[in-house]
This record gives sequence, C-alpha cells and structure tokens, in this order.
Amino acid sequence: MTESHKVWSTDQGPDVPTPATDGTHIFILNDRGVVWCRDAKTGAEIWGGQRVRPGTYSASPVVADGKVYVISEDGVTTVFAAGPEFKILAENDLADYTLSSPAVSDGQIFLRTTKHLYCIGKRDNAR
Repeated sequence: MTESHKVWSTDQGPDVPTPATDGTHIFILNDRGVVWCRDAKTGAEIWGGQRVRPGTYSASPVVADGKVYVISEDGVTTVFAAGPEFKILAENDLADYTLSSPAVSDGQIFLRTTKHLYCIGKRDNAR
C-alpha cells in the first residue's frame, strides 16, 4: 500500500487482537485490556485508554447488537456499549482459559474455553 491510499493510521494497534467495527466506530483492544474507540471514517479518537479487566487479551473483540464483547485469556468476558461513550454493561468470569474470539449468529453468542462451549441467548427464528 502506498501513502496515497492511506486514509488514517494509529500506533495503538494490538499485537494479537484484530480491531472490530460497527461501520461507524472502530474498537481497538490491546493485549493488556486497554480499549480505544475511533471514528471509522476519519480515525479521530472518540475515547481512549479505557481499561477493561486487566489481563492478557488474544481474542478479537466482536460487535453485535450495539455492544462490544471482549474476552481475556483468563475467561473474563466484558461487554461494553458500542458507541461514543465508554460504558461497561456486564462482566462475567468463565473461570477457564480461552484464546477464542466470541462468535455471534442469529441472536446467540458463542464463547469457547478449553473445557466448554457456551451458547447465550435464544436463536432468532425470524430469518
């Protein structure tokens, strides 16, 4: 890629987790549980340096239903609002090791640890 095709960039990129977007915002989670929200179009920081539960994060964040889901290697799942204000909505400890990113399908979220596969929510049969 040449500089002429670059729209914006940041040096806040993580080593492992891939940023996630809702089309308006980009959510960047670093390996230590620090989160930033940037404008997807301009790259302008909306909020940044916010901390979810300290730990090591390898799984990528997932955006679904106006929420961002992140999970640490220790199995702590944090849910925060996907928007211009950092607001933690929930935190749950699965008490097991995980490297897997959450997966979302038909109104359900799937979380995999070394010992279990969790499915949360009812399947949306309207599709």
